[in-house]
Amino acid sequence: MSWKFTVAETAPTTFVTVFSDGFESYAEGYLDKNLNGDPNYAPNGSGNPWFGPYPENFSVVATDTIVVDGTNLTVNPHSGNRMITRSFYTLLCTVWANLSYRCNSGQPIKGNCRLDWWFFDPNDPATGFEDFVSLYYYNVVPAPATADWPAGSDPSLGLYWDSINWGDANAFLSVSLGASRYNPAGGNYDVTEYQARLEELPGHGTYGLDGWVNAITRTPGWHHKRIVLGAPHPDGSVATWFYVDDMSNPVYVGRSDLGTTGFNLIEIDSGGNTTPAYYDDFSFALAQPPNLTIAQSGNNLILTWTGEGFTLQRSDNLNGGWSDVAGATSGYTYDITSGPKQFFRLKN
Repeated sequence: MSWKFTVAETAPTTFVTVFSDGFESYAEGYLDKNLNGDPNYAPNGSGNPWFGPYPENFSVVATDTIVVDGTNLTVNPHSGNRMITRSFYTLLCTVWANLSYRCNSGQPIKGNCRLDWWFFDPNDPATGFEDFVSLYYYNVVPAPATADWPAGSDPSLGLYWDSINWGDANAFLSVSLGASRYNPAGGNYDVTEYQARLEELPGHGTYGLDGWVNAITRTPGWHHKRIVLGAPHPDGSVATWFYVDDMSNPVYVGRSDLGTTGFNLIEIDSGGNTTPAYYDDFSFALAQPPNLTIAQSGNNLILTWTGEGFTLQRSDNLNGGWSDVAGATSGYTYDITSGPKQFFRLKN
């Protein structure tokens, strides 16, 4: 069974890519940056963006061979010479990349964005499949974030340290696409399909699916996946579109509450005791703000624009010093006699 929602708006279509990773510059071996001595180690806040709890979690590989339904299967990267997969087959493995720090001035992202990635599905009926990618809000990441993880909370120490918890208790809203690791007895989860997740889906507790819904039939091989968030509305809701291979027709459309907090991380999860997926070619993009229209009425300038979820900013200098205009919406009025010359722009 699936649940469908009517969302009376269209997905944004014009984007600017602000983060991408095809893993070509990494050394083969463990991916996690947060364990000194690992091949892709990097200090907090620099270099490699991927880190995780209890490293190591994921590994950078070239060609790899796995056993699927009793037969050896060779997997090559989607592009180039590198891809990633989980490091250990008996544990749930997780890695994060802090998007708020890396590409949004340390602030959570509340909508008007797109996440793309490629993944290889071995489609092994013998062991199952529990791999998925999320846009996630963790409240242990402060705003503004000034590094990949907060000072004094090195994830190499595990999920718990210094009373800071990177576990589920502080993992709040998310949207996810992949293959759910939840399969409650009597639930509607279908292991032959991919699932989409709106964690705050109304009634999801009743169904015991943690917001997961069946989306489209699984098939082996490389697949292109995409999550698009529309503009955050005043109530915090944001329209969400999920795509698999066909980027024109979503496999699922819903409305999330992610706009109430925004999100700050990409999270990749790979389930224990299952045949793992492989990942390649991640990219994250922000919707391009619309053009400002300016009209004069007496001493007032009236600034208008289309769309929602964009922030009006002002500055005395075209080259910098931008600040948000609190509460400004389309139709904002500025009295040109009230102060010095001003420049205005829209920010995602």
